[in-house]
Amino acid sequence: MAWPLTTTRGGPNQKKPVFFPSSGWPVFGVRTDIELKRSMCYDDMVRVLQPVLCKTTDESVGTKEPLFRVTLVPESAERFALIISANHSIMDGHGFYKISAMLSDGAPVLRLNPVR
Repeated sequence: MAWPLTTTRGGPNQKKPVFFPSSGWPVFGVRTDIELKRSMCYDDMVRVLQPVLCKTTDESVGTKEPLFRVTLVPESAERFALIISANHSIMDGHGFYKISAMLSDGAPVLRLNPVR
């Protein structure tokens, strides 16, 4: 299986999807080995989520570490946590909160302008 990543540039009707493999590229994933509890304090939550959090810019330079990750951590069949982690070199707090707001029930999905 492959996940759609983006589209190639081209004229009308010339855009083609570009895919990346769903295995071997740790950007999107489901982790059943992480146990989150609503009663956890922030420091404990960060410690437990460490395997799915993006590294700092200094730790990422020259590696193949992803600068953006989305991880689903199921709690039950109906309840889960969606963990979004981004390196500061590609997203600041403003962008993160814009994306978070779009994940709310009924919120419109907006195109973000990368230039500020």
